[in-house]
Amino acid sequence: MPIIINESELMAYVYAEKALKHFKKTNNFLQAFNAESLILLQIGKDTNLDFQWIEERYQNLIHDSEILGALNKKGMFLNNLGLEYYKRKEYAKAQKYYDEALRIAEKSSMLYLKRLYNYVNTSFEGNLLKKSVLLKKAREGISLAKKLDNRMYNIVFKLLLLNIENKLDEYYSYLEKRALPYFKLNNHVRWINIFGKKMYNHYVETEQPLKAFHISNTFMRMI
Repeated sequence: MPIIINESELMAYVYAEKALKHFKKTNNFLQAFNAESLILLQIGKDTNLDFQWIEERYQNLIHDSEILGALNKKGMFLNNLGLEYYKRKEYAKAQKYYDEALRIAEKSSMLYLKRLYNYVNTSFEGNLLKKSVLLKKAREGISLAKKLDNRMYNIVFKLLLLNIENKLDEYYSYLEKRALPYFKLNNHVRWINIFGKKMYNHYVETEQPLKAFHISNTFMRMI
């Protein structure tokens, strides 16, 4: 199947394919899981490819990891499959797999916190849970982020909470003054990508061209 990726991603894919063949040959199943996970993440970046093929490979990995009792790997594959659905805006399916992955993670762990965010954010964007439930889970995320002393997830859950509450003025003020400066300072590329676009679109919609120009320049330098 055709794969459209840049040079560095192509090399990662090639090495992962070689590693996968080696681990399968030597019956090192856990390392084979890691190699195939990397391959699928690289392929999944191109949302124009045949998703059915990707989905089937993930389902096989979920099944095999369960048979081998590798629940941590199963949780990883469930979460990654949820991400693939989320990228394609199939929120109900994404929520299903995020929920299954969340149930496997140890509560009060960093892994649980990350998966909780995926689950709540997807449920909000897909309008899949009552507002009261979303608020409760977003506050749970903030509480756990504080307990784990993780400022980054404290910030993203705070943004999510403001969005759920429909406090959009506070949301964009917090995003502009607190969140984006923190993401830039710590080079959190994923969050810069996500929230930089949101801030840019807000500036365009509210007719603030100078701010839009500034953030677009900053955004392009950071990613």
